[in-house]
Amino acid sequence: MTGEPVRTVGVPYLSLVTRVICVAFLVLSSPIVARVAPTGTATSRVKGCASTAPSTSTLAFNVNGHRRTVIVHLPANSTGKKKRALVLNLHGSGSTAHAQEKFSGMDVTADVENFIVAYPQGLIPHGAGFDWNIPGVALFDGRPVPTGAANDVKFLTSLVGLFERDYCVNSKEVYATGFSGGAREVSQLACDESSVFAAVAPVSGLRRPSPCPTTRAVPILTFHGSSDDIDPFAGHGQK
Repeated sequence: MTGEPVRTVGVPYLSLVTRVICVAFLVLSSPIVARVAPTGTATSRVKGCASTAPSTSTLAFNVNGHRRTVIVHLPANSTGKKKRALVLNLHGSGSTAHAQEKFSGMDVTADVENFIVAYPQGLIPHGAGFDWNIPGVALFDGRPVPTGAANDVKFLTSLVGLFERDYCVNSKEVYATGFSGGAREVSQLACDESSVFAAVAPVSGLRRPSPCPTTRAVPILTFHGSSDDIDPFAGHGQK
């Protein structure tokens, strides 16, 4: 998948995901029962709940032996030590964190609903962008995942631990959404890391991984636009 917008009929992408993450999931989600300890270090970070200044920053993390990039947006109406929900927003195959930030428009939504949104970036080169390492799934063009590729499930869960340590995050309100290839990666998180993510919202890429070693029922709300010309609703398009 590229980072081009999906043409969803009737309702914009960010409005759909906003309703899922900011309203429905808070009702449906059961408490998180475990936490993944931080395994990386950040070159730039705030000091937990002490920071109240809104900002958008590009951070570089060393996670599990790989240098990773993530854009993080703190909401404009941050209020002192109040802990906020965290949403990971994943780009599609061949896209970037920056493209997903612009495409989804979620910074504006985060300001209105007062949550932190982070845009992680894949590490497998694909044209001008990157692909995710989705367990058991070939790359966009059918090639196998390169030997030694970073484990993105571990990266994303470690990233949550880093944000919980360095930002004012409510550990019971950690969510993930993504488009296309990012949606397939998000589907994997629901299976492999059900104790970390309260709920997920895949867009144009829901899948049912097998095996799926979930330890709790993870609420899922998925969307696929009937006018999606990247991942056509009827199939036979890009992967």
